[in-house]
Amino acid sequence: MIEEKRVGQHVVRFVEDERVEIEFHGDLDWEDGAALFRETDQVLLSEGRIYVLCDVTDLGRLTRRAMHNVRDRPRTDAHRFLAYVGARFGMRVMIDLVDRASKLLGQEQVTYRFFDAHEEARAWLVQMRRVSGVPTPGDEPAATG
Repeated sequence: MIEEKRVGQHVVRFVEDERVEIEFHGDLDWEDGAALFRETDQVLLSEGRIYVLCDVTDLGRLTRRAMHNVRDRPRTDAHRFLAYVGARFGMRVMIDLVDRASKLLGQEQVTYRFFDAHEEARAWLVQMRRVSGVPTPGDEPAATG
């Protein structure tokens, strides 16, 4: 069962235990950014990892305060797998820079890629789930009797 929540103009879908899809629409301000992190961090802290498809096709601008959410959020040992769909060049550069800074400071365990289509992004997230040793639906071994 898919649970869907609205955070401002943005939509968060809880697809499976560890898989979340976020659609960004319009600008992302501090309040919405903090609320999105609260939603995804609940999954991250309970499962120890999270697989997120971020559709940034319709994302406007990120306010300066919204960017502070990334910098100031509490750090965990949990791993984030992020698949970005629809990221324009400037967004890709910003994501790469934030990732490099976080890794230099030893603050994040993030694996991410950019995609043009949702299907490719979902397939990559399934692959990352397998690589990280988490069974995906349909992968469970058949019962023998």
